[in-house]
Amino acid sequence: MQVVQGGKAERYYPPIKYREAMAFKEEYDKTGRTTVYTTVSGAVEVKRNSDKTNPNIRVTAIDDNYLDLRSIKVDSGRAFSAAELQYGNNVCIIGQDVVEALFGPTESPLNQRVNFFGSPYTVVGVLEKQGGIGGGPGPDRAVFIPLENGIRYDRRGTFRYSITAAASDPLRMDYEMGQATGLMRKIRRDAIGDSDSFEISKSQSVAESLNEVAGYLRLGGFTIGFITLLAPPSV
Repeated sequence: MQVVQGGKAERYYPPIKYREAMAFKEEYDKTGRTTVYTTVSGAVEVKRNSDKTNPNIRVTAIDDNYLDLRSIKVDSGRAFSAAELQYGNNVCIIGQDVVEALFGPTESPLNQRVNFFGSPYTVVGVLEKQGGIGGGPGPDRAVFIPLENGIRYDRRGTFRYSITAAASDPLRMDYEMGQATGLMRKIRRDAIGDSDSFEISKSQSVAESLNEVAGYLRLGGFTIGFITLLAPPSV
């Protein structure tokens, strides 16, 4: 199958499945750090008692490394525990827009229950306020849930799973891109001599966090991002 843009035929790349993303993570984690995550929905209404947010909250299912590799800080409470991640418990970490909509100015959201997707979730953490990033809402309008919890909503297998891997050194970027390509070709079972069944491109941009440079490898509509911290992030 092909798609055509601007009169030029372009290759269609099949989605990266959950098992493929996890296979990449398992192998790459032997030498580096990766995170696998997926957007469950970008138009969620979160409720608590009679209060509710606008239906524009993004719910993302994440693993153990996501917050660290994406430089997202927890302001109060904590990140998910190993047990919560393993068993996919109904727990969540919420952004400041969600807090402001559902809780009073002196009320702590921690250990309180909120509802979305027709299920109750216990708040275990609150994200640091960040404001819009790149023209978008950023983490303020976010809710994070454990990856194993989020995949339960992927009943049709249509979710788009993304991978972010931390490069060991900015000078090794090209080498590690090659390693990532070879690993994904093996996972996707691309035959020798055939072109990649996914697309990789790299771009460099200065991230909002100080002293952080991010390089992104895009695989068939899903992103593998190599993030290099040049200095410890500011606290």
